[in-house]
Amino acid sequence: MADQSGHVFSDDFGHNNSVSHAQRMTNGRNSPTRAPLQQLPYLNLHQPQHASGLAHRAQQRQDFPTSQLRHSQVDSNMHPTQCNYSNEDSSTQRLPKNAFMASPAVSSQRSILREPDIAKLLISMAEEYFEAAQQLAPFSARTLSGKSIEKCQKLVAIGLGCLETALKRVTGLDPRDEACVRLRYASVLFEETENAMEAETTLSKGIELCKRNHYYDLKYAMYFLLAQCVAKSNLKASIKALDAHISEAETFSNVSWVYAFRFLRASHSLACGTFIDSNAAVRNLRVIAALAEQYGDRPIHFLASLMEVTAHLRISGPEASQNLKSSMASVWSHQTNSSCYIPPLFVYAHILDLACSIREGDPQEMMTKLQAARNAMDASIRNKDWGSGDIISIPIPSSANASRVVSTDTGIILGIGNDGADTLMITFLDQKDAYCISCLLYGVVLLQRSANERLTALKYLNQGLSILEKDDESKSSKSLPNQILPNLIAKRRWRGQIICYIRIYLAFCHSLSAEWPQVKECLENLEKTLEKFEIPLTKHLECLLIYLSAIYHQGSGDLTTALEILEDPRFKIPTERPSNVSSVEQMEYDIAILAGLNTLSILQHPKRFDPVKNIAMLNMLEPVCLAHTNQDIVNAFNLIMVTVKTNPPKTLMEVKHYLSAALNGAKKTNNSQLLSITVTLMFSFFFVGVLGTQAENGAQAASRTAAKSGNPLWMSVADSLLARCNELHGKMESAQATMALARKSAVKVSLNP
Repeated sequence: MADQSGHVFSDDFGHNNSVSHAQRMTNGRNSPTRAPLQQLPYLNLHQPQHASGLAHRAQQRQDFPTSQLRHSQVDSNMHPTQCNYSNEDSSTQRLPKNAFMASPAVSSQRSILREPDIAKLLISMAEEYFEAAQQLAPFSARTLSGKSIEKCQKLVAIGLGCLETALKRVTGLDPRDEACVRLRYASVLFEETENAMEAETTLSKGIELCKRNHYYDLKYAMYFLLAQCVAKSNLKASIKALDAHISEAETFSNVSWVYAFRFLRASHSLACGTFIDSNAAVRNLRVIAALAEQYGDRPIHFLASLMEVTAHLRISGPEASQNLKSSMASVWSHQTNSSCYIPPLFVYAHILDLACSIREGDPQEMMTKLQAARNAMDASIRNKDWGSGDIISIPIPSSANASRVVSTDTGIILGIGNDGADTLMITFLDQKDAYCISCLLYGVVLLQRSANERLTALKYLNQGLSILEKDDESKSSKSLPNQILPNLIAKRRWRGQIICYIRIYLAFCHSLSAEWPQVKECLENLEKTLEKFEIPLTKHLECLLIYLSAIYHQGSGDLTTALEILEDPRFKIPTERPSNVSSVEQMEYDIAILAGLNTLSILQHPKRFDPVKNIAMLNMLEPVCLAHTNQDIVNAFNLIMVTVKTNPPKTLMEVKHYLSAALNGAKKTNNSQLLSITVTLMFSFFFVGVLGTQAENGAQAASRTAAKSGNPLWMSVADSLLARCNELHGKMESAQATMALARKSAVKVSLNP
């Protein structure tokens, strides 16, 4: 039945395709139902708002008829509206069939009218629905509201129904238009739904169509999307398919597509997470770098070098350090090349450089890299070239004079720059995320230094945390860009993971100052963050949480609970371990070692002392600690060896050896905590009850290093030793003043009875 504007509501438009898509949508928390959608987006057919290359070409072929589709209602089956696009008013439509023949004016007007392009109309409607879904997506991702997600998914389902109708119901569709519709249809299925099989089927038909008609640009784009679809269920199969596509692109010298396929293959290899796959990613990236060097594509070489550093950071082994240094040197070789100055990549290079220095553990180098990264980040904030989006284009200069296998229809993968050269489109960190990661790394660098610098670390960590939390709670539409819903949900969850790591380092920071109530608060907030952002608890994140919980109980005096947690099977140190492992596996291994050291220290308590268990733990920890590449773990073990009771007891020379090694190691890493403990232990072993200048100097040195560490527990111990030393030397006033400071520090330490 037609309304007064000439719109017709059809019950069989699209054969319920929109409903079938809505029922198959699984992204989000609730599955859509068949409930009616109250309002659809405003469709202005004079000026389509979408940016689809397909719709743009359709617009160039034929203008839309001069009418508009206004806000309309959809029945309970979610059918889009079918419109009558004639310019006749409603009274004309009610005339009998021969009335047109009787009126020369009407007959003349009808001869001027053209039949509407149904395919173009369906494509435009689909893009309008997709755009409406993207406008609603930020709110849905932020609130995770079931109704909002359902509405967003219904809009996508209607759009998919329009495209499917264009493919199955419209005859005489231009082959290139059909290929573009198939590419768009499959891309939406891949991005917005879990219908991977349907997307693969659509792409397979599209690839055959492109081969018959020699649409090489669309064929490569479909290859790329098909590899992404396959990767959802089988990464190895996707990598194997990409190898074949790379070989074909290399055979026909389609360099831009070789870059795209190889970068995707490297990303898939890194996603596998194993040592072997990380090395495979490195090999692929080096091939890209060599090819870019051959063709003079410096920006591509720069990007490949950055990804190679990222891959090496995921690998732990004897050659990891040297590989990191050589790959970072390759990154900085592009520093003076103006074509490589892409602000997001330049800032990311400084972030990686700082991460490499943290891994190396050189305190002076870390501070130098921190200052350089901070300057680069501050400069990027003032740079207007870096927008708020997370998609950047990497120019491929050599493609300017090459045969064209890139078009506007492949713009989501390879676009065309203003100079006519191809551009590789990649999703990257936006400015806000890069700044928050920088704040996290600043906090990590300053964490173990002096008390004053630890306050700066707290400032940076809290600043990054505040930005991410305010952004998540913000109701502004600018807090998240208009993108597809699954990507926004994934990005929000990724930001939640960054919040988790910031809270973990905040807890470590407070534990170094013996601020146990704050540590407990961090742990509670951490659990809330995991629940709020629905973050899956991976093994390494779980190990960190359990270890932090044990540290809290040990620091607050609940040794029984701490020992129960530390003896968790997840902290078992493997007897045999390969030399080449991933960085995540190395982190889990290091946490297990730290848990063992904490357990050994608790077992020295008189009520818990067990000589047999002591020997067993020492035999297990000694080889893995002394051979460890992390100097602080070696230092911690040397300190433990000073206090552990052995049978027979350690000789004085052995004690001196362990203390000397711990002292030199703590100075090397500039670890104020370990340095304070070492100096205090040296005084307690060799100068307690001794008269003389050397004893006084030792007591004062212990007090100074404890004050620099900012730990009230060790400040109390060191000041107490200094007070006794002063009393022994007859300095009663100094002894009383120092003892008062010791008691004041002891009050700050909240211990359970």
